[in-house]
Amino acid sequence: IDYKLTNSSVENTGSGKLVMTHAENTLSGVFAAGGDITVMNQALALNLDDLVVGEGVSFSAYRGETELPEQEAVVSVSQSVSFGAGAHINADLKLQSGVRVEMNGPVSMGSDLYLFFGMTLGGSMLETLTSTEQGQTVVLFSGIDRLYLCGEEQTDAIALSHGISASEYFVNLISSQERSYYLLYDNEQPGEGVLSIAVSGLAVPEPTSSMLGLMGLASPQEEVRGDFP
Repeated sequence: IDYKLTNSSVENTGSGKLVMTHAENTLSGVFAAGGDITVMNQALALNLDDLVVGEGVSFSAYRGETELPEQEAVVSVSQSVSFGAGAHINADLKLQSGVRVEMNGPVSMGSDLYLFFGMTLGGSMLETLTSTEQGQTVVLFSGIDRLYLCGEEQTDAIALSHGISASEYFVNLISSQERSYYLLYDNEQPGEGVLSIAVSGLAVPEPTSSMLGLMGLASPQEEVRGDFP
């Protein structure tokens, strides 16, 4: 569709693919509930209030006219995202502080992911995590090219021993002395990073140098692997 939209939402409830090509589109919401949505010629970051990507549906955004990984655009969301099981993202996704994140299963990507402190989890994923047994992990995103936490690129894997509390990022995922939640990041295969939340019986430790590094107070240490209690 080569039609200019200004501060508008676009929705695809059908099963076909909707392609937006106008170079001056400004969108406030993308709702790919039933079929794929692709936004082309998005030279500037796409700043959305809301993003919905349904079960098995893809959302893509590119800076130019070709659907190539190196042309993926930045998509920043400020209010809410909702991902169905098997949703796929081809865009560098920024989930800003205050965003409500609803997930019904892992989301696959082929792009960068940015997370910030102060998000909340929607009921489905929150229930999944709070009912997960200690010692288990729940995958949030796979296929990550690069992961950024509070603007800091995570070039190394993140293990349980780094003590990065998931409750700092998802503030309604409340940790206690008996049950705590940690971010894990496996980037052994380039471009195939996996971000998970681990459920542990360990209390959240004092911030490590890795955590302090995210806050700009110190440089992250090298990864230390350990047993997962």
